[in-house]
Amino acid sequence: MLSMEQEADTEFQAVEDEIAPIIEGVENLDISPAEKEFRDVLIRCVNKVAGISLGKRFKDLQLAAKDLRDVLRDKQRFDIEVIRNLVLIILREGCNSGKPSTIEQCIDFINRLIEHGYIGGSSAPNYRIDNSLERTTEIVNLVCSGMKTQEDSVYLRVLQALLSLVKTSDSGVHGNAMLTSIRTVYSVYINAQMESVRTSARASLDQVMEVVFGNLEKDLAVPEPNPEEVSVSVKQGDQENAENDSFFVKDAYLLFRALSRLASTEDDASSSSSSNNTKSKLLALDLLLQIVKRYRAVLGGNDRFVHALRHHLAPVLVHNGMSIYMSVSSAALSIVDVLIAEPSLRPVLKYEIGTILDTVVIRYINSPSVSVPRKRRSLETVRKLFASQKAFVELFVNYDCDYHEQSIYESTMKQLCSVLDTSQKSDVRTPGSTESDEQKEAAAAAATGNVLLILETLDTIATAMKSMREWSEPLESNDGDSSDKGAESRYGSVDSRDVMKSSEKLHIKTFDKGDEREAEHFESAQERKRQVGEAVALFNKKPTKGVQLLISRVLMNDEPEMVAKFLTSLTGLDATAIGEYFGEGDPFAVSVMAAYTDLHDFSGVLFDDGIRQYLSKFRLPGEAQKIDRIMEKYASRYCECNPMTFASADTAYVLAYSVIMLNTDAHNPQVKNKMSKEAFIRNNRGINDGEDLETAMLEELYDRIVGNEIKLSGTAKDKKSDEALQAALEKSDVKLSSERTKLFKAESELLLQRTKVEFQKRKVSPQSYDYYRARNIHLARLMFNVSWEPVLAVASRHLSDAQASDGKQINTCIQIFQDSITIAVTFGMDTECLRFVEELMDVQKRDVRVSAKHVQCMKTVVNVITYEGESLQELYVSIVKSASMIELIRALGTGDKSCFLRDSKAILPNRNGENGSSSEPSSTPSNASESEGTAQQTAQEGTSRANSGKKVISVKAVEAVAEVPPALTKRLFENTSGRSLAGLVCLCGALADVAIEEMQEDEPRSFSLQKIVDITNQNMYSRTRYQWTKIWEKLGKFFENAIGHKNRIVSLYACEVLANLASKFLEQDELSNYTFQKSFMSPFEKAFASSTMSDTRVQILNCMQRLVQSDSANIKSGWKSVFHVLSDCAETQSEELVGMGFGILEKVFETCVGVLDDVFIVSIGGIVSYINNPTDTDIARRGVQLLSEVCPRMIAEGKAMSSVYPVTVEDEDQPVFTDANEAHNSAWFPVLLGLSVNVKSIWPEIVSEALQGLFSILEEYGGSFTPGLWTLIFRGVLTPIFDDVKLLTQGSRDVREERQLEPVARWAAGTGKEALMSLCKVVLKHFSRTRHIFKDCLSIIFSWATGESESLNKDGMEAVRLVAMEGGKLFKAQEWDELVQSLSLAFNETIPYDLLRPPAELFSAKTPPIDLESLTTAPAALAGERPDAPEVQPAEEQAREVIVPPIQIDGGLETDSETFDDPGEQEPQESTSMEKDVPPKSVAGKQAFRVVRGKCVAQLDLISLVQDMVDEFYMKLTTQQILALVEQIWKSYEFAHKFNASVEQRFALWRTGFMNQVPNLIKQETNGMLASLRILMWLYADSYKDPKAKELVSVRLTSLFEERLGAFVELSSTSPSEGEDHRELLALTPVVLFILSCFERLPEAEFASLCERFYNIFFDLMDTDVREVRAAAVNLVRIRLSVLHGYPTEGKQSYIPRSLLPKTIKEDVLGISGDGGGLQLLNEKLAVIPGIYGLRTEKLSTGETRVYVYGEAKLEVILSTIATMSEGVSVTIL
Repeated sequence: MLSMEQEADTEFQAVEDEIAPIIEGVENLDISPAEKEFRDVLIRCVNKVAGISLGKRFKDLQLAAKDLRDVLRDKQRFDIEVIRNLVLIILREGCNSGKPSTIEQCIDFINRLIEHGYIGGSSAPNYRIDNSLERTTEIVNLVCSGMKTQEDSVYLRVLQALLSLVKTSDSGVHGNAMLTSIRTVYSVYINAQMESVRTSARASLDQVMEVVFGNLEKDLAVPEPNPEEVSVSVKQGDQENAENDSFFVKDAYLLFRALSRLASTEDDASSSSSSNNTKSKLLALDLLLQIVKRYRAVLGGNDRFVHALRHHLAPVLVHNGMSIYMSVSSAALSIVDVLIAEPSLRPVLKYEIGTILDTVVIRYINSPSVSVPRKRRSLETVRKLFASQKAFVELFVNYDCDYHEQSIYESTMKQLCSVLDTSQKSDVRTPGSTESDEQKEAAAAAATGNVLLILETLDTIATAMKSMREWSEPLESNDGDSSDKGAESRYGSVDSRDVMKSSEKLHIKTFDKGDEREAEHFESAQERKRQVGEAVALFNKKPTKGVQLLISRVLMNDEPEMVAKFLTSLTGLDATAIGEYFGEGDPFAVSVMAAYTDLHDFSGVLFDDGIRQYLSKFRLPGEAQKIDRIMEKYASRYCECNPMTFASADTAYVLAYSVIMLNTDAHNPQVKNKMSKEAFIRNNRGINDGEDLETAMLEELYDRIVGNEIKLSGTAKDKKSDEALQAALEKSDVKLSSERTKLFKAESELLLQRTKVEFQKRKVSPQSYDYYRARNIHLARLMFNVSWEPVLAVASRHLSDAQASDGKQINTCIQIFQDSITIAVTFGMDTECLRFVEELMDVQKRDVRVSAKHVQCMKTVVNVITYEGESLQELYVSIVKSASMIELIRALGTGDKSCFLRDSKAILPNRNGENGSSSEPSSTPSNASESEGTAQQTAQEGTSRANSGKKVISVKAVEAVAEVPPALTKRLFENTSGRSLAGLVCLCGALADVAIEEMQEDEPRSFSLQKIVDITNQNMYSRTRYQWTKIWEKLGKFFENAIGHKNRIVSLYACEVLANLASKFLEQDELSNYTFQKSFMSPFEKAFASSTMSDTRVQILNCMQRLVQSDSANIKSGWKSVFHVLSDCAETQSEELVGMGFGILEKVFETCVGVLDDVFIVSIGGIVSYINNPTDTDIARRGVQLLSEVCPRMIAEGKAMSSVYPVTVEDEDQPVFTDANEAHNSAWFPVLLGLSVNVKSIWPEIVSEALQGLFSILEEYGGSFTPGLWTLIFRGVLTPIFDDVKLLTQGSRDVREERQLEPVARWAAGTGKEALMSLCKVVLKHFSRTRHIFKDCLSIIFSWATGESESLNKDGMEAVRLVAMEGGKLFKAQEWDELVQSLSLAFNETIPYDLLRPPAELFSAKTPPIDLESLTTAPAALAGERPDAPEVQPAEEQAREVIVPPIQIDGGLETDSETFDDPGEQEPQESTSMEKDVPPKSVAGKQAFRVVRGKCVAQLDLISLVQDMVDEFYMKLTTQQILALVEQIWKSYEFAHKFNASVEQRFALWRTGFMNQVPNLIKQETNGMLASLRILMWLYADSYKDPKAKELVSVRLTSLFEERLGAFVELSSTSPSEGEDHRELLALTPVVLFILSCFERLPEAEFASLCERFYNIFFDLMDTDVREVRAAAVNLVRIRLSVLHGYPTEGKQSYIPRSLLPKTIKEDVLGISGDGGGLQLLNEKLAVIPGIYGLRTEKLSTGETRVYVYGEAKLEVILSTIATMSEGVSVTIL
C-alpha cells in the first residue's frame, strides 16, 4: 500500500502530465495575443495551486481546475464568465482549505492577476475576473482570510496583495472591501511575530492612508484654509450614508471611522501597557494624529468628516484620554493639541473640544487620583493652548461667555491655582514617621515631581498672563488705527453665512479689533452666565431659593412652564436637588413639577419605561409625602397619554408607588429579604377600581424592574454619587499607585458614562450655535477680570515663600506680577492694579521679621506715588501704611516715644487755630536719652515691642529706614488744600482706615490721627460744603470709632475735635432739604449708642448742650442727630443721664418749638422716648402731658409749625386738617402714634393717661379731620393698639404660651376694654367723617366678640350692642349691610359645633385641627354612624336635615364661613360655678371648656341683640337684612335643638368632670325659636314694608306654628313629669304661648283662613295640663272663634285685634260704620289707595270696616281724608 506522500506525488505528476499538452495546445490556438496571455497566466497559476492542493479535501478544487483547463484549451468553449466562476471556485477552495502553502499560493495567484490587470485593473477590461463589486469584495475577503494561518510568510503575501489592491488606479478597492483590507493590514501589524513583517505592515498602513486621503484631497481639491474664513455645511440626515459623495470620500470616511473604532476598544482584565489591545490603540491614535495633521483642510471642510470628527474622533479622545495607561492618554492629548491649534477645526468642534478639555485636561490638572506625570502632560496641553493667542482668546469667548458651555478658561485657571495650593499642603511631612528606604526614595521622587509640577504650573500661568499682555499691546501702544479696515464696520462685522445648514447651524462671527464697545456683547454674556451659575449653585444647595433667583435674574418670567423647560435644559443642576424641589409642597413648586411632567409624552410607552424616562433627570426625594406627590402627577400624566390602560389614575398611582418600592427593594444591597413576584402581585390586587390587573402584565413588570434598575441617566449630575466618590477618595491613600489607579478608574468611568450619553444626545438632536473669531483686543480685559484674583493669590504666596535659592520661582512670580499690572493699567482696571500693588506691599506682612528688603519695597512704592501724583489714588491706604511703618521704625531707631498716644494734652488741637498743621510735640528728656542708644539696642527694643503682638524689626530694617529721608513721608500730607477733591478724599479715607488700625494696637499710635487733624485744619475754609460732604464720608466713620474707643484719652480727644469742627461747620447756613449737618454730627449719635463709658456719654451730652445753646439758630438737619442722641439717652439705665437728656429736650421744646419749623416733628420722637424711659415715671408723665395737651393745642392753633394750620376745603363748612396736606399728616400722626404706643407702656400709671389723652384728642379735634386723615389715623394709630389681642382670640395654646400672653390678657381686661369702648364712642361721635372706616371698626369689635376668650367675648358683645343700638340712628343702607354681615359671621363663628365631638377629643391636651369649611351641625352619632368617626356632612345635607327649611331670598346676605363653638346651658353668671367643684384637669381641657362656655354665652347675647336691634330699627332695616339675621338665629336654634336631643353626648360631656350637671342649651333653643318667630311675625304683619315679605314668610310661619303646636300637644298628652320630654315640654311652653298670642292678634280675615287648619289643635290645647297654655287656648277660642262664627260672648265687646308689629311702631285701629250706601262708597274709595304706606283696610263679616294706621302715616290726615270721602259714616278710634 502506497503512503500518502507517494500518492500525492503520483497525483501531482499526473497533473503535470495533463497540463503540459494543455499549455502546448494553447500556444497553438489561433487567438489574439491578449487572450493568449490571459490563458497562459491562468493555466500557470492554476497549475501551481492545483499542484500543491492534493488529496480528497481538494477534490472540488481539482475538478474546478480540470474544468478551467478544459475551457482554456478549447477555443470553442472559451467563455469569460465561466472562467471567472471557475477561478473564484479555485481561489475560494484554496483560501478556505486551511493549508498554509495552498493559501499562500492562492494569494500569490491573486497577486499575479493584479499584476496583469485582471483584478482591479483597467488594461484588460474584457478579461477582468472582478467585473463586479461583489467579486471584488469576495477576492479581498479571500486575501484577508490568510490571517487565519498565523504565518508570517502568509502575512507578507497578504500585505502585498492588499496593498496592490488598494493602489489600483481607477476602480481599485473601495467601501467595505477597502475597510476589510485595512483592518487586515492592521491585524498583521499587531499579530506578526517578526519585526520586519510589522515594519512592512506599518509601511503598508502609511501607504494605504496616503493613497486614500491623497485621492480624497485630489477629489475635493480643498485649498489651504484661511483661519478667518471657514465654510462648513452639514446636510440633513445621517452623515454616514450620504448618497452624493464619491467613493474616495466614502473610503476616507470609512478609514477614519475604522481607526476611531479601533482606538475606542475597551480594556479587558488582561490588558496592560504592552498588550496587543494597547498597541492597537496606540497605532490607531498615531494614524489619526497623522491624518489630522496632514489633512486638516479636508477634515474641516467636508460635511462627512466634520461628522466623523464630532461623533467618532471626539468620543475616542475622551475615552483614551481617561485611559489608565499614560502612553494612551498622551497619544490622545497629542491629537487634542492639533485640534485646538488648527483654526479651521475649532469652530466645527466647539462642543467637542470643550468637553475634552473639561473632562480630561482640566480634570487631570489637580485631581488627587491623577499621577504627577499625567498632570504634567495636561499642563503641556494647556500651556500650548495658552501660548497660541488666538486659540487662547477664542477659548474664552466661545466657552466662558456662553452659558450653554463650561467655563473652560476660568476652570483651568482655578485648577492651576489649586495645584499650587495643594502642592504646598502636600509638602508638609509628619515628623518622626518611620519609612523604609524604598519609601524614602519614592517620597524623594514624588517631591521632585511636585517641584517640577509647581514650576510648570507657574510657567503655565505666566504664559497665560503673557499672552493676554501681548494681545493687548496694540491698545497700549495706540496701535488701534482702524483706517486700514476698509469698508468693514467699525463696530464689528459678522459673517452672516449659515455655514452649518438644516438641523445644525454654525454662525462664525468676527468683531472689530479695537473698539471697546464690541466687548460689551461678551461682557453681558459672561454676566448672564455668572448669574445662571449662581442660580445653579444656589439651587443645588437650596432649590426653592435657587428657583427664585433664577426667575428674578435670568428668566424674568415666573410661569411654571418656563421654569420647567429651563430646568430640563440647564446643565449643572443636581438631580437630588431637582427631586427635592419637585417634592416640595409649595404651590409654585408643585406647578413646576406638574409642568415638567406634562413635557413628557408617554403615549404607547410601557409603564415602567415611562417611569424610567420620567426619573432619568432627577432623584426621588426620601420623604414618602414628596414621593407621593410626584408619583401622583406621573400617574395622572400617564393615564392622560394612555387613557385605555387603567381604569383610573388612582390605579396608575398605586402601581407607580409599588414599582418604586420594588425597585428599592430589589436593588438596595441593604435589603436582605427581597420581595418575591407573588408578593408583588399580591400587593397590587384590587387596585384597578376593585378589579385585579392582568397577572401576566404584573409578572412582566416585576421581571423588568428586577432585571433593570430604574436609575438616573448617565448625564445627570448627582451629588450623592459624587459624594460617594469623594468619600472613597478621602478614605484611600492616593500616594499608593494601586489605590490611585483604582480611584482614577472609578472617577473616569463615571465621567465617561456621562460624556457618552451627551455625545449620543447631540448626535441624535444637533443644535445650532455661534462661534466667534477672536480679534477684539478688549477681550483680554474680560479674561483678566475672571482670573486675576486666584492668580494674584498664588503668585503672591509663592513669591513670599520663595527662598533666595529659588531663582526661577521668584522670576516667574515677578513676571506674573509685571504682566498683570501692565494689563490692569492698560485697561484702566484700578481695583485690580491696586490689589496687585498691595500684595507686593503685603508680602512683608507674611513675614514675622521685617527685613531690609521690605523697607526697600515700601520706599519704592512711596516714591512711585510721589512722582505719579494722584493717578493711583486707590493705593493711598498702602502708602499711608508704608509711611506709618517707616516712621514707626524711625521712631524706634531714634528712641522717640511721642508717636504713641499717651497724653491727650500733647495732641489736642488749638480750638482757636486756623488752617495749618499743629506743631510737633517736643521730645522729653527721657526720649532724648533713649534716642542716643546704639542701633543694636534699638533693634532689641523693637524686637521686644513687636513680640507683644506685632512685627520683629531687624537691625537691617532700622539701618535701611535711616537712609530714607523724612521729607519723603511728610510730602504726602503737605499742601493738601491744593489737591483735587478726589485725591483729598482718597487720602482722608486712607488716613482714617490706618488710624483705626493704629488705635486698635496694644499701645495706640497717633501718626494718622495727627495727620487727620492737620488736614482738617488745612482745608476747613478752603473747601465747599459739597467737597466736605465727600470728605466726611471718609472721616465720619473714623470719628464714630474714635469717640467710642475703649481708650479714654482717644475717646475724649476725638469728641473734642469733632465738637470744634461741628461748631465751625454750623457757622455756615444750610439750605432746606439738605442733610449735611446730620451727616456731620452722626458720629455723636452712633458713638453714644455704642459706647459703654459714662464719661464719654456725659461728654457727648455736654457737646450737644453747648451746640444747642450757641448754634441753635444755625441748626437745620442737625436737629435729627441731636434728638437721636437724646432718644438714646432716654433708653439708658442711668437716672442722671435720663434727667440730663430730658432737661435738654424741655429746654429745646420751650425755646425752639414754634420758632424753628425743624424742631417740632423731631422733638415728638424724643418725647416718646422719654415716656418709655425705664427709670423715672415723673419724666414719663411729663412727656405724656406734653403730647396730649400742649402739642395738639399748638397744632390746632397753628403754632407748632408755620405750615400747619386748618385749611378751607371744598364741601367743608369749616377749616379742617386734611390728609392731602403732608404737613398735616406729619404733625398729627407722630403725636397720636406716640400716645398710641404708650397705651401699652411699661408704667401702669402711664397707660391710662396715654389712653385718655389719645381719645380726648380724637374726641376734641376729630371733627376737624377729613375722612382721609381719619383713615390714616385709624390704620396707623388705632388699629395697632388691638393687634396683640388677636393672639388671645386664636386657637388652643399650651401652658408656656398662656403665660406669655398673661400680660396681654390683663391689658385687654382693663385698658383694652376701655380702649375698645372709647374707639366705638369716638367713631360714632364723628360718624359723618368716620363712616368709611365703619367696616374696619366692626372687624376689630367682632374679633373681640367672636374669639376664644370668654372675657373678651363679653367685652366685645358689649361694644357690639353699643355700636348697634347707638349707631343705628346714624346708619345708612351700607352700614346696615356691613353690620348685618358682621353679625351673620359672628353667629357662624360662635356656634359650638365642637360640642358634638367626642369629649375626649374636645377636652384633650391636643385638639386635632378641624376642617372649618366642611363641618356641619349633625355629628356622626346622630346619623347612625360610629361615634368614633365623626364625619361631617356637606352644607346641602345640613339644609335638608333642619326641621323647617331655611328661608332663601335672592339678593339676601349670605355667609360662607363655618366656625365652631362649645356648649353651656347656664347663664354666664351661673356657668362659672361649673368649675368650682371640679377636680383639676388639664390646662388644655380647661381652656377648651372656657371657650365652649364663652361661645354659648355669645350665642345668647347675639340672639338678644338681634331681636332688640330689629325691634328698635325695624323701619330702617330692609326685609333682606332682617331675613338674613333670622337665618342666623334659626341656625343657632337648630344647633341647640340637636344638641339638646343628643342625650348620650350630653351625659358624656358631663362625665368629663368639667361640668357639675348635665349640660344643655335650653335657653339658646327657646330664645332662638322665640326670636325667629317674633321677627317673622313682624314681617308677616307688615304688608307694606315689602310686598313679598308676607308671601315669603307666611308658608314657613304657618308650618312652624303647626309643627310647634303639634309637638306640644303630642308631648303634653303623655303628661311627663320629669326627664327629657318634660324638659322639652317646658321649653315649648313659652313658644306655644307666643304662637297663641299671635293668633289672638291676627286680622279677622287671616285668622279665618287659618282657623280650619288649626281648629283641632286649639281644642287639644284646651285639654293640656300646662295651665298657662290651657288658659291662653281657652281665651283664644272664646274670643276669636266665637266672633268668627257670629256668637259674641255675652257682656263682651267684639274683638279688636292688637298690633303685631314691633313695639317701636305705633298702630291705630279705626272702626268705620254707617248706612249701606255710604259705607260701600267709602270702601270703594279706600280700595283705590292701597299703596299708601302705613294704611291697611279690612272688611269684617259683620259689615264693619277696619282701618289700620301705622308707620309713617299721620292719624290726623287719615281721619280728615275719610271724613271727606263719604257722608253717613262714623269713624271710631279703637
